[in-house]
Amino acid sequence: MKKVIILVIVIVMIGCANTESSELEEYEHDSISEVETIKEYEEESCTEQEYEQLDYFVYMSEYHLTEDYSFYIIQVGGMYDLELQEKINNSLKQYLYMLRRLSVVGDRYTAFEPIVYLQSSRYLSVGNRFALFLGENRRPALSANMYKTVDMETGELVFIDDLIEINDDFATLVRTGGILRQDDTGDWAITRTDIINQHFYSRENSSILRMFESLSRGNMHRLREVNDIRDLNYLDFRGLSDNFVHLEPGAIVFSEHSTGPIRIYLEDIEEFLKVEKW
Repeated sequence: MKKVIILVIVIVMIGCANTESSELEEYEHDSISEVETIKEYEEESCTEQEYEQLDYFVYMSEYHLTEDYSFYIIQVGGMYDLELQEKINNSLKQYLYMLRRLSVVGDRYTAFEPIVYLQSSRYLSVGNRFALFLGENRRPALSANMYKTVDMETGELVFIDDLIEINDDFATLVRTGGILRQDDTGDWAITRTDIINQHFYSRENSSILRMFESLSRGNMHRLREVNDIRDLNYLDFRGLSDNFVHLEPGAIVFSEHSTGPIRIYLEDIEEFLKVEKW
């Protein structure tokens, strides 16, 4: 299998408030190993797209969630503006401490390689995934996700409502426009795309608006305030384990309560875009 080192740009999408306690900030800075090694990606693990000529590269760096548990995260290097580079890398580390609160530590959870979903001169969208396997057959029982999008011009985290005008007209389009897409396999009379569009058609606009609010900022605001997994209710935990948003070339991808990835192509929502297409 051919291996390549990927040159990319960063986008991160799922974070929240810009302030954390000094204790957490100190932990975040100390938890990154001083020696960060560039690691090769399997070619097939990357999104197929035309890569731009970028002024930096993306690599995997070891992140220590606790003294005994670490995993790889995406970081960037090689930028001319070192201050912006540091800001981007700090945004990519932001909120990872919340995984400690969900007990994503030790051998109980398996950490997968981080995925780069989009690289461009404007955005970088990445994700970390973890799974808890139970029993002799190693059946996946629970997952946790941390997806982020970063604005490469400002170094700030990007949220879905920074990109799209989320209003009643948008909810109507999602509900009635048939714009949702899922990966369909096989020659079936009713596809997964058909099913997911039928599901959203049966919902009220208010329900769809609440979903997008939660996908953008709601769950992160709630989770950052708790200190112990026992303080989380079921919906809070599902918010981190099942809900996510990331960007792909020409699309926004989201999941709600284990629906699996749902794509909305930008060409179908141009009138609601706040930014240029990516």
